[in-house]
Amino acid sequence: MTDRVHQAQAGIRRLPITVRLAAILHRAAEAHGLKVRVTSGGQPPKGGGRRTGSTRHDVGGDRLGAADLQLIDEDKGYVLDMGVPADLERMAAFVTEAVFHGATGVGAGAGYMGPKTIHVGGGSALTWGAGGRANTAPAWLVAAHRAGLAKRNA
Repeated sequence: MTDRVHQAQAGIRRLPITVRLAAILHRAAEAHGLKVRVTSGGQPPKGGGRRTGSTRHDVGGDRLGAADLQLIDEDKGYVLDMGVPADLERMAAFVTEAVFHGATGVGAGAGYMGPKTIHVGGGSALTWGAGGRANTAPAWLVAAHRAGLAKRNA
């Protein structure tokens, strides 16, 4: 079920992502002819070992966790770039689909993790961009997140 999701994470957030999150990412990728490369995955909860940043990437218990990821065009084999309009449309469609299937928190932006990486995971329903702040989320990300929530609640 998760053959579209390749976990290539290293560093502090090198734990596998949750099965639930992998399924969400798989469904979203499948809907748009994409593959997912996870570059930063799970980490232990506070007090459980080496970690960094917010608790969104925490795994264990009933947490969804999070993944920082790149989207790869299935046919052409290149990593999508939000600076390319056609790629940006596919990235937005992926986010909408991921939120529809259960993701709640998404972050992206050239000033956040660069033009090729998106954060998708659990936590409060929120979007953010540069500096990890909600008021810096790019308009396309906010719209994609809202569309996914609306589709889920329809």
